[in-house]
Amino acid sequence: MKVSENGLNLIKQFEGCVLHAYKCVPSEEYFTIGYGHYGADVRADQTISQETAESMLKDDIIRYETLVNIYQSRYSFNQNEYDAMVSFCYNIGTLNQLTQNGKRTKREIADAMLFYVHDSDGNVLEGLVNRRRAERELFLTSCESDINIWDNFSGTSTINDIVKSILAGDLGNDNERKENIYNIIQHFVNIAVRG
Repeated sequence: MKVSENGLNLIKQFEGCVLHAYKCVPSEEYFTIGYGHYGADVRADQTISQETAESMLKDDIIRYETLVNIYQSRYSFNQNEYDAMVSFCYNIGTLNQLTQNGKRTKREIADAMLFYVHDSDGNVLEGLVNRRRAERELFLTSCESDINIWDNFSGTSTINDIVKSILAGDLGNDNERKENIYNIIQHFVNIAVRG
């Protein structure tokens, strides 16, 4: 799976773009440049163009998509969930703690996201509070594909009607059916999480 333009824009919004090397915290080992690119490859006196910043971001994203994709078979993230996880991972560097190595439920993940708002000294950073809220909101937002399934049902459909449609094969075959069933379940999970 790949991050969408929406997910990329979320990362850009919160990372911001700085075209010269800087340190967020003086004690950091390496410098940061562009959209939060951090590492030994950034020189203290380095400056880059906007195009280079965009290119670095796209290269960096691949690393974080790979880390999120490790959990894709466990969670079957929809696009919004996936985008939120890539943004989180881009900022934190991993999903292992957030997911407890795949042991947490999606609801527990959504709730736990809000705890990652501290700097290395334990101070709450308003920027991280805002980012975690935005990521959580995106994580809990149904995708268009989730919504389209409901076109098959009237506003008065019951869970029994939905189950009958699934058993009758009305939601497609093979992978399409599997995806639609997952999306129906996820819809109810999202309702429960928000409620």
